[in-house]
Amino acid sequence: MNYILIKLALRLLKKMDNEIGKQFANQPNARFHLGGDEFTDKLSKNTAYINYLNATSKNVENQGFTPEAWNDGFLNSELSQLNHHIQVTYWNWTADQSGQLGAQRKKAWASMPRLIRNHFKVFNYNDYYLYFNISKDNLKAHNVSYMIKDMKQYWKPTLWHTDHVTKLKSLHGIVGSSASFWADSAGGISDNQIYSAGQKFVKEFFVLARKPA
Repeated sequence: MNYILIKLALRLLKKMDNEIGKQFANQPNARFHLGGDEFTDKLSKNTAYINYLNATSKNVENQGFTPEAWNDGFLNSELSQLNHHIQVTYWNWTADQSGQLGAQRKKAWASMPRLIRNHFKVFNYNDYYLYFNISKDNLKAHNVSYMIKDMKQYWKPTLWHTDHVTKLKSLHGIVGSSASFWADSAGGISDNQIYSAGQKFVKEFFVLARKPA
C-alpha cells in the first residue's frame, strides 16, 4: 500500500470537500454525505475505507456539518474503528444481492439493529418502498398508485430492509427516513413529468414518516 499516495488523495478530497462546504456553510441542520454505496465486496477488512471515512468525516465536522455515509462499507468486524459521529443512511442490507453473496454479506455487513446497538445513528432509506425508480412505465398513474398503496400498507419507519420482516421495536437510534427518486436512464422524461407523478408519493411518505412506531 502506497501511503504517500493515500495521504495525497485524502488531502485532495479534503480540499474538494472544503470548497463544496463553503457553499453551504452556516445552515441549520447542515449535513454532508460522503457516499459509499455499491463500491465494495469486502467481507472482513476494509482499511482503506475506514481511513477515508474517518479522515473526511472529521474534516466536514470541523466545518459544522453532520457527516453521513451509506451503510454498504460498515462491516461488523470494524464498527469500533469508525467515527461514530457518522450518521448511516441505510438503504439495503446486501446492496440488493441475494443467493450466496447475499448470505455472506448478511453475516459480514452491519444490519441496522447492529449499527444502533453500536451507538450509530441511522436514517431509513429502505430502497424497496422508498425509492421511486423513474421510468416512463413507472410514471403511469396506475403504477404510481400501486407504489403508494404498497408503501402505505406495509412500510413503517422501523422497517429497514426491503419487504422482509425486519421491523425494529422502536424508533430508538433512527433519526429520520427519506424517499428518493432514482433513475439509471430517464431520457425523454421531463422534470415536470417527474414532479407531477412523484408529488403524491412524497406526500404519502411524509405522512407515514411522521407516524409513531
